[in-house]
Amino acid sequence: MAVMEAISIISLVGNFFNQVWQRRQSTQQLQAQADNMHKQLEQQRANRGVGGLQAAASVASTAGNLYNASKARKLQLEIAQLHAESQQLEAQAAREHSKELQESAFSHQRDLEEQKANHQLALMRERLRLDTYPFREGPGHFGSSMRLVYPDPVAMPPVLLLVPPAPGDGGPQPWSGLIARIEADLQAFQRAGLVSVKVADRHFRWPHSDLYQSDLRTLPVIILEPMLAKERLEIRIGGCNLVPGSTQPVTDAGGVLPLRFPDAAWWTPEELSRLNATSPTADTFQLPNPSDPRTLVDLNHELASRAAVLCAVTAIDCYHLINSWGYAEQLDDVARAAGIVAHRRRVDGGLSLNAMADPAFHVLHSARRRLDAGDPAGAAVQLRRALALLSPAAFADLDQVRDEPGRSLVELAAAARVGAAQHHIRWFVELAEALAGSGALVAADAAAAVAVLDPGQPALEATNHHYLPDGRSLL
Repeated sequence: MAVMEAISIISLVGNFFNQVWQRRQSTQQLQAQADNMHKQLEQQRANRGVGGLQAAASVASTAGNLYNASKARKLQLEIAQLHAESQQLEAQAAREHSKELQESAFSHQRDLEEQKANHQLALMRERLRLDTYPFREGPGHFGSSMRLVYPDPVAMPPVLLLVPPAPGDGGPQPWSGLIARIEADLQAFQRAGLVSVKVADRHFRWPHSDLYQSDLRTLPVIILEPMLAKERLEIRIGGCNLVPGSTQPVTDAGGVLPLRFPDAAWWTPEELSRLNATSPTADTFQLPNPSDPRTLVDLNHELASRAAVLCAVTAIDCYHLINSWGYAEQLDDVARAAGIVAHRRRVDGGLSLNAMADPAFHVLHSARRRLDAGDPAGAAVQLRRALALLSPAAFADLDQVRDEPGRSLVELAAAARVGAAQHHIRWFVELAEALAGSGALVAADAAAAVAVLDPGQPALEATNHHYLPDGRSLL
C-alpha cells in the first residue's frame, strides 16, 4: 500500500512535473506561438503597410483612371456633340447651298426669260419703228441720200418735206391726191435751186424725234403737212435748222391756212377766168367749168395746191431772207397765182428785219409790192427807208428804222453808197424811175439820187424770178 502510495505520489509528482514541464513546454510553445504570432502580426502589419500603400496607390491609380476616363468620356461627348453640330451645320449649309442653287437657277431662268422677252419686245419695237417710220428704207437713209447730193449743208437749199395724209384721210375724201399736185407745182422752185422738194412715204406728226435724230439733224428742213378732214383743209408748217445758231433747232408745226372744199356754185365764170389767167398751163390747158364731180375736184385741187404752194414759198422766202444775201423773193408772184390776195392788198410777210441777212433788199421788195398794189406814196417811203438801212449808221432795232424826213433823197443815196451792192442799185434804179413816173418822187431828185448811188448806172429791169405768169387775184 505504501509502495502503491509512493508510486502514486511519484506518479503524481511525476505527473505534476510532467505537467509543469508540459506547461513549460506549453508556455514555451505558447511563447513561441506568441512570438510567432507577434512576428506574424508584425509581418502582417508590415505587409499591411505595403499593401495600404499599394492599395492607396491602386486607389489613386484607379481614381486617376476613373478621372481620366470621365474626362475622356466628357471630351468624347464634347467631340461627339461638336461632330453632331458640325454635321448639322454641314447639313444646313448643304440645304442653303441647294436653296441658293435653286434660287440661282430660278433667277438665271428668269433672267433668260426676261432677256428673251426684252429681245422680243426690242424686235417688236424695231419692227413697229420700221413699219411706221416716215421713209420705207428706215432711219438714216434719207439723210445720207441728201448728203450725197448736198455735201455742204451750209450751201444747200432747204428741204421741203411734204407729209402725206394719214391712212384714214385719203381714199374717197375730196382732197385725195392733193400731195402729188402740190409736189408738181413746186418743181419750178426746185429747178431754180431754191428748194429741194421731197415727199415722205408715210404720214407722221411733227416734231418727230426719231426722224430728226436719224435723218434731219444736220439738214435745213421745212415740213409742210396738209391736214385733211372731209371738205376742210388746213396747211401746217414746221421745220428744223432754219435759223443758224439757234438754241432751239426744231420748230413745231402750226396751222397757217384753213380752206374748205368749195361747191360748184362758188365757181362763177369770173373766178374760173382768174384761176385760168394765173395757171402755169394756161397756154396749153384751160381749167373747165365744174360740170361734174370730177371737174369740181380738179378745180378745188388746183386752188388748194396754189394755196399750199403759197404757204411753202412763204417759208422758202423766210429761210432765204434769214440765210441769203441778195435774195430775190418769190412771194408776190405766187400770191397772185394763188388767187387769195385781193387786187390792192399788200403781201409783205411778218419776218423781222433784225432776222434778215439783207434787210434793205427786203424793204426794196416791199416798195415794189406797194407800187404794184397802187400805193406809190407808200412805195416811196419804203424806198427812202431802204436807203437809210444801207447807210453805215448803227441801229438797235431795224424794224424801227425810218428815213429822216429832213434829208433829201440825194443825201440818203450818198450815205447808202457804203452799203449798197449791185442788186440794191438795180432795184433802186427801177423803183426810182417808176416812182418818178408816177409822181411819187420828183424826177430830178430821183435822177440825182441814181447818179449819186451809182454814176452811169442804166435803168435795169427787176431781177425777180417769175416762175408763174402775172395775173389778177381771184378775190
